[in-house]
Amino acid sequence: MEKLGVDKWCFHDRDIAPDGKTLEEINANLDEIVELAKQLQANFLQAAVDYTKKIGFNGTLLIEPKPQEPTKHQYSV
Repeated sequence: MEKLGVDKWCFHDRDIAPDGKTLEEINANLDEIVELAKQLQANFLQAAVDYTKKIGFNGTLLIEPKPQEPTKHQYSV
């Protein structure tokens, strides 16, 4: 969370980054992929917002995790 500079972000498992032969290598791999995820996430979220404006969508844009489930079906972005 601190590395990404966000309040909320979810990934399903630690395996977002490849393993390594040492703890140092494992941590370096994680640091590298976290930086990439941060860059991709910023571009993705902006693209989603831009698209909703383009099509005239005025609803709520929900990002995982879906805060209203299981009481209301929601689509993921």
